[in-house]
Amino acid sequence: MTLVVASNEARIIRIFHIDRSKDALQTMMAPLTDETLASRSNPRPRTDAARSLLGSDVVDGTACELFPVDNLEGIGLSAYLTQGHGVAETEVASNAELLDGLKGYVLIVFSNAFRGRETTISPAEGVTLIGTYQQLGTDWAATPQTPVESARPFSTPPEAVKKKPSDAAMSGRVATLALLVLFGLVGLMVWIGR
Repeated sequence: MTLVVASNEARIIRIFHIDRSKDALQTMMAPLTDETLASRSNPRPRTDAARSLLGSDVVDGTACELFPVDNLEGIGLSAYLTQGHGVAETEVASNAELLDGLKGYVLIVFSNAFRGRETTISPAEGVTLIGTYQQLGTDWAATPQTPVESARPFSTPPEAVKKKPSDAAMSGRVATLALLVLFGLVGLMVWIGR
């Protein structure tokens, strides 16, 4: 079986069931030691487990999860996808029984594992695609705004011309200023006369 992943794919999760022995998978996932590297004829880091299972050197193993389904005891794989990875319950509902009934290991591959490139993957023997699911995303679509009259250009009323203060207001301001000056002079005289 060969699968083609489109370039710039986003928010897609693929679930693969791995039909391999526990020992084989644990060996594949074990970290390398200095002794293991020294014993190799070509001492380079081990090909990522996800790369070898999916048959592609392009796959970024940090964007994959490989684990025994038993780790999800009490929650189930379907709930793990909906609650942990934002897949719509309606999308998982048709396969929920299959997902929750899986035994052994599963490989969850996220879109960013392909680094935005078109990729062809050829899963190894014993690696079966169970399903492809869309993660929910934020809806950035805006609703059209109803035009408001006050937002239209030149729709505000013209500014009112400021009226000159009345004679009474001017007289009050002059009287207040005169009282303040007199208060200052009286205070100065009292201070000097001491």
